[in-house]
Amino acid sequence: MKFRILGHACLEVEAGGMRLICDPWLAGSAYWRSWWNFPPVPDALLDGLAPDVIYLSHLHWDHFHGPTLRRLGLDRTILVPRTPDQRIVGDLRKMGCRDVRELEHGRPIELGPGLRITSYQIGPFTDSALVIEDGATTLLNANDAKLMGAPLRQLLKRHPKIDFALRSCPLGELGEPV
Repeated sequence: MKFRILGHACLEVEAGGMRLICDPWLAGSAYWRSWWNFPPVPDALLDGLAPDVIYLSHLHWDHFHGPTLRRLGLDRTILVPRTPDQRIVGDLRKMGCRDVRELEHGRPIELGPGLRITSYQIGPFTDSALVIEDGATTLLNANDAKLMGAPLRQLLKRHPKIDFALRSCPLGELGEPV
């Protein structure tokens, strides 16, 4: 497995001949031009990406970013956690995405030979974490999901050896890491 962080919460994973991109926000701003990637993601990086599959962990615009999704191509397979409200699926279909697939909580799926993912929906606000495995390496992409208690125990019972854990960094009142 090869992986790299492309910007903010965006992760690219390559394994088994497949390319997966999680939470792509790589072009422009989010939240009414109040959030920007710093340093900016070079256009050449974005233009050179060719994911087979895109995973969106939740509906916040720094993870579900329309301009970046359009640049990557709305014809890509887009995977999302299954949610009760169906908003994420509806919004993607309104954008013109044709291949949107919902993932059930805790059910692993094979993206290709040697690349398996399992989505874990966390909390009432329908955030999710993604476990990515290639048979040799296990990566936990927790992103904004607040993993603790029973959900964390369930995940660790199924995936006892996590080689890399990626998590957003919460900020304190003055923007300092806490």
